[in-house]
Amino acid sequence: MPKIYIQTELGTEKCCPMCNDYFPFDEEFYFKNGMKNGLQKWAARCKACYMQSYRTGYDI
Repeated sequence: MPKIYIQTELGTEKCCPMCNDYFPFDEEFYFKNGMKNGLQKWAARCKACYMQSYRTGYDI
């Protein structure tokens, strides 16, 4: 299992649990919810995986 968060030259990056790729932990790659920092929980999928599962009618 990969690390959930890593530090890179771009800042903090988060691993998507569906595609196992790391993306910058910001609004461009992850949806907001009501958390204090404005980002999703650690288990949240990246926007690309969310949209792919939404289009196929499958949502976890």
